Amino acid sequence: MNPIQRELLLSRRRTAAERAADPTPGLRDEPIDRVEIPRRGIARIDTNEGDGAYKVTELWWDGNQGNWTAGQGPLGLEQASAVDYMNAACGVVGQIVRFWEHRSLGGQVVLLLDVNGSWAGSQRVSSFCVHYSGTETTGAFHSVPECKNSFLEVGIDVRRCSGNGSSAEHPGYTELALTGGYLQFGWCNSLATWSGGDWYSLKYMARQSNGTIEGDGKNAMINFHIQCRVTAAGNLDFRIENLTGGCISAVLAGAMRIVPFGDPPGVIEIGNCCCHDDPDWDCYEWGEHPDNPL
Repeated sequence: MNPIQRELLLSRRRTAAERAADPTPGLRDEPIDRVEIPRRGIARIDTNEGDGAYKVTELWWDGNQGNWTAGQGPLGLEQASAVDYMNAACGVVGQIVRFWEHRSLGGQVVLLLDVNGSWAGSQRVSSFCVHYSGTETTGAFHSVPECKNSFLEVGIDVRRCSGNGSSAEHPGYTELALTGGYLQFGWCNSLATWSGGDWYSLKYMARQSNGTIEGDGKNAMINFHIQCRVTAAGNLDFRIENLTGGCISAVLAGAMRIVPFGDPPGVIEIGNCCCHDDPDWDCYEWGEHPDNPL
């Protein structure tokens, strides 16, 4: 790109930014010099205004530093008013979200967000598919960040390999077949994480290489456990604990859904008592405590 082309491009961006800063009508009668393409990109939530409304700042990618940096006016959006396209009010300050412009029936162009479509949204999903062949307990082979104070649903399907060598099938049985539903739970494991902890053995279903169900539950394959834990840093780790004393060859497929419920004690206080850390209060009605009359 030569200097002239660069100046033309910057000029067009400045014009687009100036128009975006005004309540630009979606329809107009006068002719325009070019087709106006609605803007879209990545933004950071600056404030949650409530009822699905937010203030956001546009983010630009810094290729040299390998991270996002706040955009600046007039080309970038700063403290711009925006609304979640589903009126979701769960967005948090600092969350990175997608934004795009959309024409409204009133003829205005509105700035829309998707606060649930990012990792910090109301739900996260992750999955893995690994081939295990060994006699020992493994280290963590799959890790999902930011899983403290969340509900977890985990489903795991285990299928033995038909053997070893170039002619072996990994796994031996590949047909569509029942898995977690056999355990009476669609995802088999429903857990709540509040902080870090030790390894926890998960329920799973195991099939032999010919498709026969070998077992189900935490010990579906005797002394062969699939475990998870949430570290103090909030990472959800998975490992295999092999206590069989022999070699196991199998393919494991896992899926997990993570729904954060927020850090304790939460943002809503309910009940008729005051702070339980103060024994002098001991569930007085408001105004009845001798030190706090109405």
